[in-house]
Amino acid sequence: MATESTAQELHSPIVSPVGQNLPELGVFYFDEVRTYLKATDLELRGDLLALSNAQISSWGKRGYFRDRRNRHDRNKRFIAFAELITTRMIAILRSYGISWRAIKSTHDYVKSETDAIYPFATKTFWTDDSEHPTHLYTVIDDRLVAADRWGQHFFRTLRGTKLVHSSGLEFSDDIAVMWEPHRDVLINPRVQGGAPCIKGTRVPTSVLIAAHGAGYPADEICKHFELTANQVETGLEWENRLRRGATRGQDERAG
Repeated sequence: MATESTAQELHSPIVSPVGQNLPELGVFYFDEVRTYLKATDLELRGDLLALSNAQISSWGKRGYFRDRRNRHDRNKRFIAFAELITTRMIAILRSYGISWRAIKSTHDYVKSETDAIYPFATKTFWTDDSEHPTHLYTVIDDRLVAADRWGQHFFRTLRGTKLVHSSGLEFSDDIAVMWEPHRDVLINPRVQGGAPCIKGTRVPTSVLIAAHGAGYPADEICKHFELTANQVETGLEWENRLRRGATRGQDERAG
């Protein structure tokens, strides 16, 4: 049966070039990013259902994050944890129908006002509570402002707005440090290189699906990894969602 250290080595063949700076921790290859987003309940729409590595790379070229290349395989691109959360937010906003202009204006304004390296991994945002939202709002210096309009004071209360999907994120010092993309499955860049693990443990869900696929009975898996039956079931459920997410949108690309 695969060991914990083996799973970590497979997921993180290189280390973050910025050392232990928390926003730069984690190694998330584009293929992983795509399947993570498709496996969650983010309600991706339109061309995001067929999200490609090229699309993710284009977001980096727009200045939202810096994609890096594996030193052993230059064709394998990856991003750090805060950039994963940034990508998650961009996918949500585009699914809402928010324009690239509004996203870029919001990103640049918040970055200039707060010195945040990754605004979409640090701030809470609201948008219009309508079928076709156009604006993004956030709080700067205790003021609710229209971030996409470069900080124009938004005099109304939050009535008439909706919170942009932020459930599952845990923050520390005003930046996302963990993401729970599925019930009791946690992505923590400080644990197993950011590989999805059963919450409260260091057991990667990929190890559970590998053991299951190798024919190990559930009770033996539970005993070996010191997990409950519910934890094993949750891990397998997440891994199956990843597999469905990997093929989600292929019909759209084929069409």
